[in-house]
Amino acid sequence: MKAQSKTSARLMLAAERKAKALDLRIQNKTHREIAEELGVTPQAVSKMLKSALADLCAVSAERAEHVRQMELERLDKMAAGLRAQAELGNPKAVYASIAVMNRRSQLLGLDAPSKEQHEVFGKDGAPIGKFVIELVDSKGEDDGSGSS
Repeated sequence: MKAQSKTSARLMLAAERKAKALDLRIQNKTHREIAEELGVTPQAVSKMLKSALADLCAVSAERAEHVRQMELERLDKMAAGLRAQAELGNPKAVYASIAVMNRRSQLLGLDAPSKEQHEVFGKDGAPIGKFVIELVDSKGEDDGSGSS
């Protein structure tokens, strides 16, 4: 049987401490309380928690990308199944194809609205706030303003 290296043992201990720190934080413990329990400084706890949260974000992003790829594959299969009838002009197949294409565009972020950011200044010239305007295609709908 192969002996475990000191490095891998240290990495395992660090991973266990990080997980424990996150569990304690979830239990609403302060950084100081966690530090006392783990025998480290509050600064070390802060680093552990930042690292643990970064790990969770990476895992979540990876899972989301996996789900997105699965959905895209399903949509591709649907589009392939509808293609022949849509090309023949079958209205239901055309509408269904367009719906599949729209969903695919949404998943890929192709139709994301553009944004403009504006800063508002007071009389003294100091900034007093920011607001964002989303420019969205109105698709020819009446906006109720009375202008055409």
